[in-house]
Order: sequence, then structure tokens, then C-alpha cells
Amino acid sequence: MKTRHVEPRPGYDLALTIDVWIQSILEDEMFKQCEKYPPKGAVGVVLDATNGEVLAMSSWPTFDPNKHTLYPPESYRNRVVTDVYEPGSMAKAFTAAAALEYGIMNPDTIIDCEGGRYYLHGRTVRDAGSHGYNEISLTKVISKSSNVGAAKIGEAVGKERLYDTLCAFGLRTRSGMGLWGEEYPWLYPPSKWSKKSVASISFGYELCVTPIALARAYTAIARDGTFPDISVVRGVYSPNGGRLGVEVGEHGPRKRAISERTAAQLRMILRQVVLDGTCRAANIPEYKIAGKTGTALKVKNGKYVWDKTLNLFIGFAPLEDPQIVVLISLDEPTRAQYGGTVAGPAVTEVIRRTLEYLGVPKANDTE
Repeated sequence: MKTRHVEPRPGYDLALTIDVWIQSILEDEMFKQCEKYPPKGAVGVVLDATNGEVLAMSSWPTFDPNKHTLYPPESYRNRVVTDVYEPGSMAKAFTAAAALEYGIMNPDTIIDCEGGRYYLHGRTVRDAGSHGYNEISLTKVISKSSNVGAAKIGEAVGKERLYDTLCAFGLRTRSGMGLWGEEYPWLYPPSKWSKKSVASISFGYELCVTPIALARAYTAIARDGTFPDISVVRGVYSPNGGRLGVEVGEHGPRKRAISERTAAQLRMILRQVVLDGTCRAANIPEYKIAGKTGTALKVKNGKYVWDKTLNLFIGFAPLEDPQIVVLISLDEPTRAQYGGTVAGPAVTEVIRRTLEYLGVPKANDTE
């Protein structure tokens, strides 16, 4: 058989959205926490809140691609897109969004948190630790991360509206980034929910998300209630500099999750998480940060246990005009628990250093 000779041609250039300096900041701060609280694994991602571009993305444990045979295969995967987990208290913002969006509650609505113990549908919903809140506002339910309060908000919203809100935030779809191996978030339709499901889902169980899906959903809160497709490719260019059409990385229309009014209310609620809630370490003078902590119990021998947890913090800033959304999570950290402790400081430093690098003006926060 005759072979055909094909003349070589210059290759194309691939331009990524990844910023080398922001990537180094993310890895530096995330790895510090991994050394301090050695976890089973960790992920971090920095998104441009305005257009969904991935500015940095990191997984731990990491590996050297030049010597990959020296590392276990599980270190190869990009956990930002391949790992799915129950988000725990990170989901409480979506529960509050449903109550606000449908006019069922407002930020000042008083909720009786029953001293931190609430018997519902044959089981007792408990707040974490020794917290025993009684009558507090919806804002404080979220800022203090009360499971009881979130369950009561969810019960008031109802399963159909709660499900619709979670879907509106994109929590059943992939990110649009196009990276191989990205998993779908997982959420059953209401027809398959039990009587306990509304309460469980309201504070972050019976649904699973990827880190990138969670970060994308929070861009809707950070901005105007809409979120973009996520992109990691900025463009493909021919040798003469012309840009070629590509599917991955093209910015499509933003998708509406909630109204602008609800998004604005949620930003102020999540600001209280930093001012007087579960991540006061993020209250820095340089930039006004808002965000949400999460500490999700994991399953061991068929039961949720406190010695295996996923600990997260997601933050965005500056509050007045959010430019970036940052998520960091540590899987089964040792020596400490709670997202505000093990992930909060890293997210805070990534936000501060990244905004300084981007030249975003600092604020004199006198709150």
C-alpha cells in the first residue's frame, strides 16, 4: 500500500484562562493549609465572577508529570471536576435563596431554632457543636449556620420550589468547561424524595456537587443572579495570529438563577458570615469579603460520623462589585475541623493577594 506524504505545518497556539501568578497564589495558600491540617485530599479554584473564566485551579495531592510513575494514580485526577460530594452547609445559601425568591421569608424573618434540637419526621435535626439558638433571623440562621433553621426554611419553601431553585443554580448540569472527566452534580427529582429529604437537602445532604459546579453557582450570588458557563480556554490561534472558532471556552449567555434583588439580599446575608458568623477570620481591612462555610459529615460503615468531614469555604470580593469567587475544600483534615478554620484563612489570603495583583482598589472597612 502506498503511503501519502503530508507536509508539516506550524502548530496552533492554545491560550488558557489560567493566570500563572494567581495559580501560584492558590497553590501556595492551599498547600499551607494542607501542611497544617494534613487532609486526604484538597481542591481549590478561582473564578472570574464576571465571565466564568478559570483563573486558577489546583488539586492536592499533586504530582510531577515528568515523573508520574513515582506517584499513585489517584493523584493524577483533577479533583475540581472529578470529585462529587455532599456540600453540607454550603447549600444553605440556596435554601435561603428559595425562601427570598418566592417571597416566603425576608432576611429579618424570625425562625425558632428550638435550642439546636428539632424533632422532624422521625429524626432529630441537630445544630453542630454546642450551639443552641432559639429565635433568630433568617440572616443569622445562615451566618451562624444553623441546621435546624435551614430545615425550617426548607420546610416552608417546600420540595418543588426547593428543587427548582437548586436546578436554577445549575446543580444538575456540568459547568460547560469541556474538560475530560467532569462529573455531573447529583440530585434526585422530588418524586424520589422521602419525608426527610427536604430538611436534609436544605442543609446540604442528599445531593452531591462538584467543586466547579458549587463555585459556578455562587457566581450568581456574587453578581446579578445569573451565572456563566465556565471556561478554561480563552482561544485557539493560527500561526498568523488569527483566532479560530472553538467550542470550549466560548462564552454563552448567562443563565438566571435568581433575581437581582434576591442576589443583593444574599450578598448582605453572606457578608454577616464574615462579620459575625462562622468565618470571622475573613473580615480583613483590605477588602470586604462575603462567603459561606461548610462542614459536611462523611459516611463510615453506613453512618455519618464526625471523624470524617469535608471542610470548605467559598468567598467572593469586593462586596460592592465582586470580581472573583474562590473555593477551597479539605477532605478529612486532621488536627481541626470546620470550614471556617481549615479553609477560611486560605480563601481569605487568596482573595487578598489576587485582588492586589489585579489592581483592585482597597477599601477602608470600618464595620
